[in-house]
Amino acid sequence: MHHSFDFYSKLKSQQSSSILGSIKKFINELFKNICDNSDDLNDISSQYQDFVSKLTYDFAAVWKIEFYEEKSIYSNIINGFENILCKLLYKRIMNEFVDSTFNYESLLFITLADLDIKDYDYSGNIDELSSQLNKFTQISQYQTTREKLIILCNLCNYINLSYANFDRIKITKFLVYMFIHSEIRDLKNQLLFCALFRHNTIINS
Repeated sequence: MHHSFDFYSKLKSQQSSSILGSIKKFINELFKNICDNSDDLNDISSQYQDFVSKLTYDFAAVWKIEFYEEKSIYSNIINGFENILCKLLYKRIMNEFVDSTFNYESLLFITLADLDIKDYDYSGNIDELSSQLNKFTQISQYQTTREKLIILCNLCNYINLSYANFDRIKITKFLVYMFIHSEIRDLKNQLLFCALFRHNTIINS
């Protein structure tokens, strides 16, 4: 990627005025219509991602960017549009998926031992485990899928490298423990948000 590439400067330019108009219309009208006319979250996700893709290619056309020559710019542009849209739509999106009734307190008695994870896997690192759990609770403080997924990936990497050693069953058990003891009331919403509003091409990579 060229070091001179600056997505936000280009987006603020008069040359990008039609793209900014499309974003404004999507925020003020189209997204509400999409949500009102579909009960299928996957359909909402698909239409949202199609819009991000359209913005990305419209932006490339305006600025004469050839992705086959500058592949790294593609994810840069998608990240830029997702950051803008997620922040502007965050409250509306989270309100669409309200599910904060889950009672984590009823499960807080569950320990790693209850999940059949042997104490030698974690007993010497209880403080660090607690520290990582506290870091994970910050997932609710961010409004973009990229930021939330970085926190989730950091947790998975920590579990994998510190305890699980690429054992998927162990990773899953540790995650279950972390999810419960994080006591994040809208955790389902947080994870849905990441799954539905992060572009597939980025997640798949």
